[in-house]
Amino acid sequence: PADNADKKEIEKAERPKRGEGLNISFPITSGYPLFWLQKMVISSKGMQDVEFSGTLENVTNDPIFLQKPATFDLEGNFQAFKVKAAKVQAVFDHTKAPATESFSVDLQGLVVENMMFGQSSHQIGLKKAIATSNIKGQIVGETIKISSFNQFHQPQYYVESKSEKFKSLMTDVLSDIPLINIEAKAQGSLSQIKWSFSSNLGDEISRGVHAQVKKKIKAKEKEIKDKVNKRIAGKKEKFEKQYQKVSSKIKQALAKNEKEIDKAKSNATKELTGKQKNAKSGPAKKLEKKAKKLLKKLF
Repeated sequence: PADNADKKEIEKAERPKRGEGLNISFPITSGYPLFWLQKMVISSKGMQDVEFSGTLENVTNDPIFLQKPATFDLEGNFQAFKVKAAKVQAVFDHTKAPATESFSVDLQGLVVENMMFGQSSHQIGLKKAIATSNIKGQIVGETIKISSFNQFHQPQYYVESKSEKFKSLMTDVLSDIPLINIEAKAQGSLSQIKWSFSSNLGDEISRGVHAQVKKKIKAKEKEIKDKVNKRIAGKKEKFEKQYQKVSSKIKQALAKNEKEIDKAKSNATKELTGKQKNAKSGPAKKLEKKAKKLLKKLF
């Protein structure tokens, strides 16, 4: 029995392995592919919170033969999911290698609630906002690329902090930011995607903090100025009264002196005029008498 067992093991070891099978696809030069969904129309109407319509075209088991990419389009409103309007477009192009798939999503009136901006001892976020979102993506072979641009309108902010000064400052700063932009990008392989984010929120908060600090400095300067003016107001009023009193006395004295000067000037003018008249009349009379005497002697 041992010899028979050894013999079987030898035969089993020497037996060649069965070759692996190979599927061969013969090109179709005419006719149609095995499966081809030319067009499918979908729609939903009459529902209170969801209405949409769309199409699905050129779905096939042999896109290389068909040479038409599969497409999907959907448009509608989805109030039940807090989306006022949505539009989705996708193209699946497997007509050549490498396969290319692309999509775009547009969302309008998207209600966003309880969205936090990171976690720390100071909590900042959105209680509620109305968002618009545009997302585009493309997959080529094993490489993926996605971009997303989002805007948040009518933001209602949430600020919580143990520091009341920080909470007050950030509440004032955020109240002056009516719009938030957030952009996201992703790129890489399907197994390893790298994300990057950018937003206007950081710059807006920085500008707002500077503006609030300047505003508080001006308010403090005004407060100090008002206190100083209040303290010196009584002394200033007393000084102005004394000044008015002294000024009035000086004006009265000047007016009195001016009258006396005018009177002295008038008297001096009259006296001078009188002397001039007397100076002219004296010599004339003497000459007249001499002339009369000469005339008597002659005649």
